[in-house]
Amino acid sequence: MNNNYNRGIQLYNLNRYNDALKSFKESLMEDPNDFYSKYYLALCFYQLNQLNFLKETAQSLLGEYPESDEAHYLLSIYFYSTKKIDLSYKHIVDAITLAPYEATYFGYKSLIELTKKQFNQALETANEGLNIDPKSSICLNSRTKALTKLKRKEEAFETLQNTLEDNPEDYFTHANAGWTNLELGDHKKANIHFKEALQKDPNDEYAKEGMLESIKAKNLIYRSFLKYSFWIQNKSSKYQWGVIIGIYILYRFSEKISQELGFSFLIPILALLYFTFVLGSWIITPVSSAILLTNSYSKYLLTKEDTNAALAFIFLSSLGIISIILYYFFDTNYYLLFFTIATLASIIPITHSLQKSLNHIKNIGLWYGIIIFVLGIFNFTFDLKISILIPIVMFAIYTWLHSFIKSSDE
Repeated sequence: MNNNYNRGIQLYNLNRYNDALKSFKESLMEDPNDFYSKYYLALCFYQLNQLNFLKETAQSLLGEYPESDEAHYLLSIYFYSTKKIDLSYKHIVDAITLAPYEATYFGYKSLIELTKKQFNQALETANEGLNIDPKSSICLNSRTKALTKLKRKEEAFETLQNTLEDNPEDYFTHANAGWTNLELGDHKKANIHFKEALQKDPNDEYAKEGMLESIKAKNLIYRSFLKYSFWIQNKSSKYQWGVIIGIYILYRFSEKISQELGFSFLIPILALLYFTFVLGSWIITPVSSAILLTNSYSKYLLTKEDTNAALAFIFLSSLGIISIILYYFFDTNYYLLFFTIATLASIIPITHSLQKSLNHIKNIGLWYGIIIFVLGIFNFTFDLKISILIPIVMFAIYTWLHSFIKSSDE
């Protein structure tokens, strides 16, 4: 190994990834075939979120060394980062097949299984890795996550404490501790760990996101949303749909009872409560970002995308609330009800797309939401009662398409 490689390793361990990248490139200029310079070059690309370069380097390594477990590991990281979970899982399994005594691979496989909501399997995989290396940071962190998801609180905290004792200077461990405490309901401790993580690596997005969540969780309303969000996200897709259908049946039953008892004025309120509960995980980010905009300090922590989504949410929800109030004052004017439904139905496509960084996805969702909103201003049918169904159907199509695209990506 040459001096540039050794310097690159030192810089990489100090989280100075841009400087390490230069050193590994210089190392490859001296020796273009140096495997580990290419390997750490790829890891630098990953840390700097330069995913296309990560993919190119990893594929190049795999082409040169088809039996390389490291190349499969790099491709697994790439596919996981681009939300192609099945491909990520395939490559990490290949890496383990080639190197069955590398604890890190088991830890990463466990993290993928957590993403697939295979919590018991994730725990078993993390334990396999810890049998190889009891001090493996990634295995310990994944084990903590799995125990948290399985509601084994005491074991999760015990593992977390051991992990912190073994890795007190590891930013990922502190970030993971923050998320664990956040999911278990202690936003104050979570905030402390996120601060520690960001002191050690100010650019870590995982810790930044957690810090924002812990700040938002100071608000009681947001804490309730967050608790619900963790709960529903931990369930399988079938379970989530079961909950949604069950709540819909309850809503329809309540609607029928309200009509029979002469309380029809409660129906729009029940509908609003229904959609708020079912779609809580969709609107939790723009709602919380809107809350943070009122804080003179926290608002500067928001990204441009989150700020735009928050402003859109405030504008559209305000219009919806005003129009539903006017609906009652103007003798249940169906045009106002139509406008309310169309406005509220446009909130999720618009705010959800504004949070995205991928332009083609953003444009599709944004324009789709704008079309729903415009339909609320200009009614294009002669029967307002029938036209009320249009934004509802369009909204349902959006949620179904989004779920389909998301599942196909995974």
